[in-house]
Amino acid sequence: MKQQISAEVSGTPPNGSPAEDSGSAGLSEPIAIVGMACRFPQADGLEAFRRLLDGGVNAVTEGVPGSGVVR
Repeated sequence: MKQQISAEVSGTPPNGSPAEDSGSAGLSEPIAIVGMACRFPQADGLEAFRRLLDGGVNAVTEGVPGSGVVR
């Protein structure tokens, strides 16, 4: 992913040949990668998880007995 982003920002595709200038920002310009994916115990999304935190709920469980996994 790092190589892909660097290639796109610099205008050089991964195969090393220069790409056409598409007017994209130069290397000195800040970029932002925006996205959110989450999987939380006892919450089906980020807002539900925030409500658990706000309410002081302990969502840690033992998980599958004998597996050694704590959720």
